[in-house]
Amino acid sequence: MGTALPKQYLRIAGIPVLAYTLSVFDALSQCTRLIIATDDRPRTERLLAEYPLSTETVLVDGGPMRQDSVANMLTACPETEGLVLIHDAARPCITSGEILAVVRAVETHGAAVLALPSRDTVKMVRDGCVERTLDRRTIWMAQTPQGSRVSVFQHAVSIARMDGYFGTDDVELLERIGAPVAVVEGLPTNVKITVPEDLSLAEAILRSQGRVVSAL
Repeated sequence: MGTALPKQYLRIAGIPVLAYTLSVFDALSQCTRLIIATDDRPRTERLLAEYPLSTETVLVDGGPMRQDSVANMLTACPETEGLVLIHDAARPCITSGEILAVVRAVETHGAAVLALPSRDTVKMVRDGCVERTLDRRTIWMAQTPQGSRVSVFQHAVSIARMDGYFGTDDVELLERIGAPVAVVEGLPTNVKITVPEDLSLAEAILRSQGRVVSAL
């Protein structure tokens, strides 16, 4: 983002990105606990004080890598056979419908990932040259939330740690241990804020969702 402030604390129409993200989960009766991995507890606590949640919320330390943070969050899950979803703080436009679709898929298949089918032709590139063209019919772009039973995620994270393996997303660790992962088609609006232009895009989406109130 090129900012000193981490992107989850940047504001869209005056409200922090993280507050938008948390509010969707907080509104779901199926959500019984919110667990946030953070490297800045004081800032996160101030945000939660400014935008209080009705769901029990627990803060844990963030780790040097994503899956270290995930491991810390999993220790705060109350039931090992409960269902857990892992979601990017910087995806504030997630909808309750997408979340519940992933929940249903986890209940049916054991694990699930929200994703989009690739709209573009995908090239495998090596040393600046195209090596081959991939069949885009088999290519899906992973989003979050991604979920499974707590015990399955804990086992997958433990195996990855023993192997010294670091994945680029969460269900990749489940794939490594042979756990089936269902794909749930998401929405293009579930954008991840990565570059400055994404803030304007996210604001437009949030306004279309009725989650931003224009000043009079």
